[in-house]
Amino acid sequence: MDALLAGGSLPAFAAIRHRPGVDISVQSLFEYGLGRLLDGVALRIANSRTPGGGSARRGGAGCTDTAPPTAGS
Repeated sequence: MDALLAGGSLPAFAAIRHRPGVDISVQSLFEYGLGRLLDGVALRIANSRTPGGGSARRGGAGCTDTAPPTAGS
């Protein structure tokens, strides 16, 4: 993490990282990202099991994903 911030290209991130009570480490960022990913998976599963929830695949009934389909989806 220090090597990433040493270049000075992320001054706002570097300033926040050193504030008291802020835990920004590789581990905390991984845990945060994993938590959001799993929340999204849980929401997709819950929506696919409810009446009218439709398919968990992009574009299925009840799907709120507005991103256009990509090649191969």
